[in-house]
Amino acid sequence: MWLLQIADIHINDQNPSALSSDRCLELMHKKILEKVPSGTSIKVALCGDIVFQGRKYGYSMANDFLNKMVDTLPYDIDFAICPGNHDIVPGDPNPFNEFNRFLFNFKKSTQASFGARSSVAVMDEVEFELILLNTAYHGDHKYGLVDIDKYVEALSNSGINKVVVMHHNFMQLTNDDRSTIGNAYEFLNISLQNNVRTILHGHGHIQNTMTFGQNQLKSIGVGSLLYTPRPNYNNQFNLLEISAGVLDQAYNYKFSGDALCEVTGLTGDFVHTHVDFI
Repeated sequence: MWLLQIADIHINDQNPSALSSDRCLELMHKKILEKVPSGTSIKVALCGDIVFQGRKYGYSMANDFLNKMVDTLPYDIDFAICPGNHDIVPGDPNPFNEFNRFLFNFKKSTQASFGARSSVAVMDEVEFELILLNTAYHGDHKYGLVDIDKYVEALSNSGINKVVVMHHNFMQLTNDDRSTIGNAYEFLNISLQNNVRTILHGHGHIQNTMTFGQNQLKSIGVGSLLYTPRPNYNNQFNLLEISAGVLDQAYNYKFSGDALCEVTGLTGDFVHTHVDFI
């Protein structure tokens, strides 16, 4: 099974991306076709931060962008989407009402909604279980947290391998990173004991990989797909091949303004590398 991992699209009209959405989809189409034949089923794992700073209007823009993705890419596409800290709408009794409305209106997502009492959603695949975590369920945008009780309940429903999709990274990526998952040790320990084989996340706006335990649990993060990058940060996506929940192949695609696109002859293209896990 192929998964397209994206994160942190932060769609809004006040901080436009250096990479336009149309150009992004055009280049993604070309690159993915090099690995995945047309007509193949692809699961898109969108690891949170759909909008920017809880701005409600961003959800309709995100709906338009994702529908355009479905129309542009020649695949049978389904989505698995979890919220991030930027998807919290301040002052709302349920800070994920707007996110849930977005899920309901976006027809290519068939998953459950999120709220204070539904911080975990489960999607059954043919060979594994996909567990979506709302690591912003506690409503504080400054750090992540896993609802451990709900996570354990979801894990106990099946003995097959699991893939977790969430927003926050659970280890520091830089020396000053204080926005990680607060109960990371407990989360990782429980994951290792319950056939979790792959963890996908965003949040840090950089690609990173780690391997844990005897089962070789693999964690992989991805940079922002559309948000205007900082120096030495790239717009990115990951293309992953997963068998029975185990990550077989991973390719990271970084946008480079200097790369020459062989199809259009223009500068600016995604450049891919094969991801090696330590």
